[in-house]
Amino acid sequence: IWLAATGDEVVLPGMPIRSGQLYASNIATIDAWCRRYAMRTSVALVRDDQTELSEAVANAVPEHDAIITSGGAWKGDCDFMSRALAGLGWEKVFHRIRLGPGKAAGFGILQGKPVFILPGGPASNLVAFLILVLPALLKLTGWSEPALPSAKAVLARSVSGQADWTQAIFGNLNSSDGSVHFDPFTNGNRLQALYQATALLLIPEGVSHLPKGGVVAVSRLD
Repeated sequence: IWLAATGDEVVLPGMPIRSGQLYASNIATIDAWCRRYAMRTSVALVRDDQTELSEAVANAVPEHDAIITSGGAWKGDCDFMSRALAGLGWEKVFHRIRLGPGKAAGFGILQGKPVFILPGGPASNLVAFLILVLPALLKLTGWSEPALPSAKAVLARSVSGQADWTQAIFGNLNSSDGSVHFDPFTNGNRLQALYQATALLLIPEGVSHLPKGGVVAVSRLD
């Protein structure tokens, strides 16, 4: 699997970093998840330049079974990923979905290979990977149950959904009184939630409220 972080400001973890730069933490996280399931990966950094992106993808496709890119997936002036893929003639299946965070995600086929484009925001990146990309990769690699393990849990506090997209909420699973409880992270820093979470709840589109004490299905991240 070819994992590419896009952006002029990103640096591979472990390399020296200068003012205005940031580590490509999204790719490091995705790489760890892939390796958790014994998938072989190679990691690349590509500048925010449509020509360079096109060349990098074109060179990577023949040598890899799947392509995953991080960043440049939205529709801003410097979001070149979908334009680069269009120029290469990919068969776009979807781009931009009703999932929050994670709306900018896309998927298509290029030269018979699956290509996943993910947004650069850490929360959006991880949610889109866990919900859309990982199950697809597990299916392609022959897993009989291509999804994260699930669990039933009692909501430790109420949560709110959205009218027009599926809402993803990270949280922790805790056992008490003989029951498993899901404690959602509804406030605070999203980055903190990413590394502290042991489970992920999806609130279906159109569901505005789930009450405290209700039983929900969550995906386990531990």
